[in-house]
Amino acid sequence: MSPARFLPRADYRRLKLAGRDLVAACGGQSRAAEKVTRIGQQQLSKALSLADEFSEVFLPIDVVLDLEADCETPIVTRVLAELASHQVTPLPELTRAASDVAALMAVVKEGSEAFAKISAAVGDGTVTFGEWSEIEPEIDQLLTAGQALKARMRGGRS
Repeated sequence: MSPARFLPRADYRRLKLAGRDLVAACGGQSRAAEKVTRIGQQQLSKALSLADEFSEVFLPIDVVLDLEADCETPIVTRVLAELASHQVTPLPELTRAASDVAALMAVVKEGSEAFAKISAAVGDGTVTFGEWSEIEPEIDQLLTAGQALKARMRGGRS
C-alpha cells in the first residue's frame, strides 16, 4: 500500500483484473479500442497492465461505462461495489402499463406474502431448510417489487 492509497494493493490489482475481464468480454483490446472506447489500444494496455510501472494507471470511469454498456455486464462495477461492501443487482424491467399505485400495491402484496411465510416458519422457534427454501423466493420477489417501485418513483431512471 503506497502512502497515497487507502486500500490494500490486492484491491487495486483486483480492479485491474476486472478491467481485463471486461475488455475480454467486449472482444479484446483491439475491438475495444477501435469500436467501443475513446482511448487507444496502447492506453488500454497500460490501464490493464499489472506491471509496477503502470500500477497507478486505471481505466477511466467513462471508458468502464462504455465497455459495460457494450457487453451488457457490469464486471468492473460489480468489483467496485464489492470492494465497498455492496452488491450490484439488476433493476427489474418497468412495465409501461403499471401505475405508481400498482407498483406500490405489488410491494404490499409481496411483503404480505413474505411476512406470512416468515411468520409461519418462526412459529416453532426455528427455520428449517425447507421453510427457508420457500421464504427466500418470497423475499426476492419483495425486493424486486421494491426496486421496481423505487425506479418508477424516480421516473424510470436507474
